[in-house]
Amino acid sequence: MEGRRKFLPDVYTAARILHVLSQSPLPTAGVAAAARTSYEKALQYLTHLAQRGLVASVDGRWHLTKEGQAALLKLEEVVKTLAGINLSDAVRKRR
Repeated sequence: MEGRRKFLPDVYTAARILHVLSQSPLPTAGVAAAARTSYEKALQYLTHLAQRGLVASVDGRWHLTKEGQAALLKLEEVVKTLAGINLSDAVRKRR
């Protein structure tokens, strides 16, 4: 079956984006800069996360939803278990 491949997000990138938005609402360019990714990739992830109800755009700024907050808590546990570090430390170190 040919066609477009389903978007499979990198969990670590998604976690970084959710973490950034847990700090404050941001426009797409701000999310890209804070999560250290390209504008295009940030927009792709934000669109994907919005389709799943984890983020929402209001007046040009992306916000974490309650569902996004719950997902972030789970992802923080996974990152801590797998990498032995807090997600907030990982995001800070990459800046």
